Amino acid sequence: MASTDVRKHGSAFSKSVLRDGCFFGIGNPLLDISAQVDPEIMRNYNLRPAAENDGLTTAYQVNPNLSTGKCAMLLTPNSRAMVTSLGASEEFSVKQLVNSDWAYIEKAQIICSEDYFIGSSPEAFLKVAQYAHSEQKTFCMTLSAKFIAGKRLGGWLLCALQYADFVFGYEEATKVFGRTHLDVEV
Repeated sequence: MASTDVRKHGSAFSKSVLRDGCFFGIGNPLLDISAQVDPEIMRNYNLRPAAENDGLTTAYQVNPNLSTGKCAMLLTPNSRAMVTSLGASEEFSVKQLVNSDWAYIEKAQIICSEDYFIGSSPEAFLKVAQYAHSEQKTFCMTLSAKFIAGKRLGGWLLCALQYADFVFGYEEATKVFGRTHLDVEV
């Protein structure tokens, strides 16, 4: 059995399993709101120390001229509705990624990107996917949102699909992607 087998380490991953540089994730800017918040909020809610205390390396990109993203969600027992404003994440660029975070990407063995990131910077999403493939790193991507998987942005997902080792999809977004880009009726 490999030394990273969960049964050898108990039910939770240990720092020896998830070592520094093992994983790099580009997430949903609406969930990663700390990327654009005022440093005072970071201190008040202890966000960075909490993550680092759990063994995570954090790298936030801050645009002091723009507000953070916002999301309002209405949940019912059978559905959900969301209204969003991406805020500062709309200004994210390939140049910013290469200049500030590329060392983390180079160090990582597993790279995972939420499809929401395409809404912020489709070029950066594809650059990371291509890099992971060329360097034989594991690249994972998600199909998380119907509006991303559809006609307007789904083409970027289709371009990145050839580089993906794993694709994780929510049912509805996966159906939209299949119908729209793969001519598959689900």
